[in-house]
Amino acid sequence: MSGERDLQFESKWLLIGLIDKLSPNIVFSKLNNTRQSLLLRSPNINLEKALHQALFSLRTFQTTSPNPTSSSNPTKPCFPSPSGTNASDFCHISFEMNNLLRKQAERFMQKYMQHPLEINSVNFLDMVNSFDPILWNFICMVTASQSEKQAVVNCMATGSPYIDIMKENDLAVKGKMTKRIFALFCLLFIVSNGQCHYPLQIIISEIVNSYSHSSELLDILNKFGICVSSDTHTRFMTGMVSILEKKGPLDSFVKDSFCTVSIDNIDVACSHAVVRPNENRSWHGTSVMSVQPKPVSLKNANFTDCFSAVKIYGDGRCFFRAIASFLDFRLLTCTRFTNGIPKNPILYAVETSFADRIKREIVSFVLENTAILEKLPLAIKKSMLEGESGSFFSSFSERSQHILESKEYPGTVEICALAFLTKSNIVIMHQKDSNFEKGAVIPDSNFKTEFPLYLLHESNGPGHFDLLVSNTFLTTAKSIVPFDCPNVSIFSVWSEFSRKTLPPSDLTLSFSEMFEPLKLTSECPHETNKPEDNKKKKFSARKELTQQNIPQPGQVNSPFFSLHQSTSYQSLSFDQFEINQSENNEYSAWCDKHFLYCLQKYVNYTKQLTSNFPGLKCKFYLEGNKQHEPSNLTYLYVLNEIADKIENVKTVVDHLFNVFGVGEKIQHLLVAGDGKIYNCLIKLKDDYGKDLDWLIPFMGDWHLLKNFQTVIMKIYWAAGLKQLAAVTHSGATHLSISRCTNFKRTHRFILQCWEGMYRHLIDVFLSFRKKSDLLIDLPCSLTSNEIIESVCRFVKESGNFESSQFNSASFVERQEILQGELGNLRSEFKSFCDIMSKKEQGLSVLA
Repeated sequence: MSGERDLQFESKWLLIGLIDKLSPNIVFSKLNNTRQSLLLRSPNINLEKALHQALFSLRTFQTTSPNPTSSSNPTKPCFPSPSGTNASDFCHISFEMNNLLRKQAERFMQKYMQHPLEINSVNFLDMVNSFDPILWNFICMVTASQSEKQAVVNCMATGSPYIDIMKENDLAVKGKMTKRIFALFCLLFIVSNGQCHYPLQIIISEIVNSYSHSSELLDILNKFGICVSSDTHTRFMTGMVSILEKKGPLDSFVKDSFCTVSIDNIDVACSHAVVRPNENRSWHGTSVMSVQPKPVSLKNANFTDCFSAVKIYGDGRCFFRAIASFLDFRLLTCTRFTNGIPKNPILYAVETSFADRIKREIVSFVLENTAILEKLPLAIKKSMLEGESGSFFSSFSERSQHILESKEYPGTVEICALAFLTKSNIVIMHQKDSNFEKGAVIPDSNFKTEFPLYLLHESNGPGHFDLLVSNTFLTTAKSIVPFDCPNVSIFSVWSEFSRKTLPPSDLTLSFSEMFEPLKLTSECPHETNKPEDNKKKKFSARKELTQQNIPQPGQVNSPFFSLHQSTSYQSLSFDQFEINQSENNEYSAWCDKHFLYCLQKYVNYTKQLTSNFPGLKCKFYLEGNKQHEPSNLTYLYVLNEIADKIENVKTVVDHLFNVFGVGEKIQHLLVAGDGKIYNCLIKLKDDYGKDLDWLIPFMGDWHLLKNFQTVIMKIYWAAGLKQLAAVTHSGATHLSISRCTNFKRTHRFILQCWEGMYRHLIDVFLSFRKKSDLLIDLPCSLTSNEIIESVCRFVKESGNFESSQFNSASFVERQEILQGELGNLRSEFKSFCDIMSKKEQGLSVLA
């Protein structure tokens, strides 16, 4: 029965029944296409009339019934126009918005096509100010939630051009704002037919490409308007690279600001890559990055700020007039006309007489040592004997007589003679823009006196000299050699003034050794070709200049031709590095802060206060300046070789020489690396000697700490650190601390030990003060109990540091008050440690 009931619902069962019952009065027709239904009709029906009636009924049904598949009615367009606004007004408003979108797209395209590098500095949330206010307000109103509608109305009431419904530190609102900016950029992308892809779509393309390296994914996202296509991305990045290559890698750096270079490994490990024969799964290369830390605040002090220029009268004896003014304080500080002539006629006559006296003594010394000068290589002699007109003197005697009798400008010979006689550096300066730059130092490695002679040389024209004097020297207010000092050799007095700060080796330097640097080969200093015998290059082993190196007449435009070729950078020694007063002040302030921190931690622990006192790093952050100057950085070079080979490091060093213009733009360059790279740099300096004097190897900060860990643990492990580590660590972690295999864990352990011993020393110090009754002579007038009470009160009033209600400004202010109450407690603590260190070694280090 159930099968019969199911059969009754089949179409075939119904068709058979109709044919059986109505067969005389019904006919049917069937087409070849089985998908079309079977037509049943009466044999007496008028087919033309029936077809006409059916079409009329169908048309009437379509015009009167809503279409469920369509969002609009052909007879009545459904525009979401506000109440009181008809459809035509709404269309007008919509088309106005369309025009604004097109104009906005044109502005973005014009801006970023002309200045494509500005994409690097785009701040996404700040892009709101780049939009037309009407567009941004429209997006905000359209996308506003029910809770945001009132905020939108309030913003409109204030008259602000941009609707701002941001809440400070509200991540949800910031996220919605980001989505609104994205929606507006997508509209610009659509309305411009994909032409306006600046800057959002370009940035997203670079992000997607850097993470996926898939051009297919870029093309898929491009269809949705999220990013540009892979071809557009490639064209844009190629254009960016060509622009950056034209500008140079250091274009974004601040001029005259300190910069460093870092060499490091690039290790790209692909653990899931396909295994192929004779191919590695990973890639190893070398990166070279340059950094300017705090480029504005740490900008190198210009010579303009440290020196004062003294205009010297140019009558052919300006070189000797500058020396005369430097030696006598009265000439140095006298008022002068714009051409350099002293306004006092007596001082002008004295300066002229004093300059002629200096010239006679220098020329006399050169004439006495012509035999030494005649032994110089022919090329060097030729360059030194060139005159102003391009002709050459036949000998040094002829040149000296010509200088003595006329107004011939001095050259390298006279400057070297002056440096030897005075036992002082002669520094030749050049003016570039508004700053002074070093051109040459004579000699480059000797006679490092406190007050060398600085001469400002004008390379354009005949070569005029002005005087540069350091502001420090002006504060001495005394003459080195007064012009009215009779019957005494000027240079003997000057050399006695210089000898006070010179090492014994400089005092034994002979005049012939002054020209040793000029005897070096004329090849470029950075061509660090390793010698075949694998020994250190020495000056005596280098080739002398041949006849082919002799300059032609007129080729030498400056009397310092030889010097510029051989001493393009200054030699550097540890004697030139010393801690200045500002650095001493910074170090003392840091020691005060650290002592106060340890004292506060000691009181917090001993009194078992509930306050969650911050750590050292957090506390210093609360006290410091929250606004940090960003550093400039740029990648200079990527080498498809590992960085730990000395040949690859040498390639990088040659590249750095050219990029930074060593000897022309800078004198020295600090290059940092890990332990292996540092070792390669040291070996290169050892192999090539003074050719790499400009290179200053430096072990990177992290690697410096890592290497020091092993030394510290080796010295102090058996002295007590082993027992301390056993309290807090065991097993593998204890072993990793002793072997320094985990940098972070060992570093934290050393800091904790140091802080613990510091706090213990404070406890010993305060206990000692409690037993002492002679507190009147101590720098701090408070007793030990009063000190603890003051610190305890400060810690309690500081509140919870993890609370959102914590006021860092109030904390810093109260701490300054506490430091004023304690007075010179740290100096007293340091004196205590110095006394106790005579009994117990190591206490002075902690203080």
